[in-house]
Amino acid sequence: MADYETTVQEPSILQLQPLIDNRDPLNIYVGNPDLRPAYRHRVSFRYNQFNMATAFGFFANISADYTTNAITNAQSVDEFLIRTTMPVNVQNNYSIRGNFNTNYQLAKIKSRFMLGTTLARTHSKNVLNGQEQPITNHILSGNFRYNFRPTDNFETNLSATVNQQLTAYAFSTTEQAFL
Repeated sequence: MADYETTVQEPSILQLQPLIDNRDPLNIYVGNPDLRPAYRHRVSFRYNQFNMATAFGFFANISADYTTNAITNAQSVDEFLIRTTMPVNVQNNYSIRGNFNTNYQLAKIKSRFMLGTTLARTHSKNVLNGQEQPITNHILSGNFRYNFRPTDNFETNLSATVNQQLTAYAFSTTEQAFL
């Protein structure tokens, strides 16, 4: 099965009003009246198969999102270490995700095994001191579950999950000070 959908994220009133919120003088928020709505495209493909005779099942889901005019908070820090935050639009945010799961039953030992994995890649942008900084995130996850049910009155389960997440930030400036 394949699906395509689009959604629009309108900026909030707070994001659009050009007012300065300086209740915290070290962290100032400024609205952006030029902010445009974010427009997301999503396509997904799903496949599901289950054989009742063998109790074997397989499920796969692959999806991809692409957002134009994605809304993010741009931040700038001046020489007095005052941070100013303003919502802005950025381009080329996308994500790709795949989930794959299988399960099968071994009736002779009254057990069921389930295996699954998730792979994902997300690319977004942050704005720091007027420069767009790409952020890439990779996720690899796997899970295993075992179910043992020798009688209708007794059941035990064992499960394990492993996750790995790698995030990469690309900074285009070589002069950075961390205080």
